Amino acid sequence: MNNTTMRKMQVLRIVCLCFSLEGYNMSKSSKTERNIHNTQKLQRLLKTLPRFCVTYFRAIEPRTSPLTRINYAYDLRLFFKFIEDELGRNTNNMSPGDLQTLTMNDFERYIEYLRLYYNDESVRENGKKGLARKIASLRSFYKYYYNKEEISDNITTRLATPKTADKPILRLTRNEALKLLHVVGSGDGLSNKQLSYHGVNRPRYRYIYSFFNYGHTYKRIMLA
Repeated sequence: MNNTTMRKMQVLRIVCLCFSLEGYNMSKSSKTERNIHNTQKLQRLLKTLPRFCVTYFRAIEPRTSPLTRINYAYDLRLFFKFIEDELGRNTNNMSPGDLQTLTMNDFERYIEYLRLYYNDESVRENGKKGLARKIASLRSFYKYYYNKEEISDNITTRLATPKTADKPILRLTRNEALKLLHVVGSGDGLSNKQLSYHGVNRPRYRYIYSFFNYGHTYKRIMLA
């Protein structure tokens, strides 16, 4: 993908964000419905984990989003599935103290398992980013019980995290930035449906101008 195509995609993403119905016009009822849906989904996932895990999710609730907790639950479910399927242990009656019975060799096997595993009769593969996220989930999980002094050793601090490549900073040229701001201000080139939201959201467009003109974001975009 060349630089011109990348810049065009960046402009398109920003414009889509500006006029997204979901991003700017989600009603309170829609947010409530989504929260209820995510809460119910998390409750179902927690039933697939050892009972003691509930205290961890209760503790992180004030500082995490429902979606983050769902992702953590998926990661931990996979971890306990590995313990059952590959280590031959019953996880139903596990306690926090049982976490420290796992060895570094067990964790190395788990990381190897994550690279290619079977789930719901399908093959799943994790790249470096997926592996890093799942290791981060485990570290958070173990850290909680270590800080509560329910385990005496947090072995996850010694796990190596796969290095992930930094994403390239996508820069807009001056002309591309001016074109974007022109569309935001005038609505030129938008469909009838987009124009209907353009008028409603006009008071919010000051944030887009600030996006291009202040602080760290300005430095990242690096308008020429």
